[in-house]
Amino acid sequence: MLEEPEVQTSGATPPNPAYAKYDPMTLVELGQAMEEVRRVLDEAKEIKTKLEKEYDFICSVKIPPALEASGLKNFRLASGKGIRVQDEVYVSLPVERFATMKIWLQERGEDAIIKESINPSTLKAFVTGRIKDGKEYPAELVNVNIIPKARFF
Repeated sequence: MLEEPEVQTSGATPPNPAYAKYDPMTLVELGQAMEEVRRVLDEAKEIKTKLEKEYDFICSVKIPPALEASGLKNFRLASGKGIRVQDEVYVSLPVERFATMKIWLQERGEDAIIKESINPSTLKAFVTGRIKDGKEYPAELVNVNIIPKARFF
């Protein structure tokens, strides 16, 4: 039978009382603890993903039409949190339209946002700003999806 080596800890790292349970553990026990924590983390990620999808379904699919049907602009919960619907704007530029978009921006003096590529967040802010200001944007070049989504306020 293999004898397990004693775990040596460097004196440079101060003990952390929150994790004192690991101090007396052997190397194999620490490995098993690491394996168990990883398993729990993986389960938590799966639960988190499932809950995020459910939350998104409520926010994007159920509340916006229900709020519209109620005739209300917003409402408050007993907790005091308010809920309203605001449009989420998603903007993308297909690669094959990049050169044309670049020319469109340059012709209008808006080429400050152009790099070797157009930053997606910057493009979103640019198009969203133009929509809000009632200004033109190249609708034939970019894909714009506006999705109402419930938000706390």
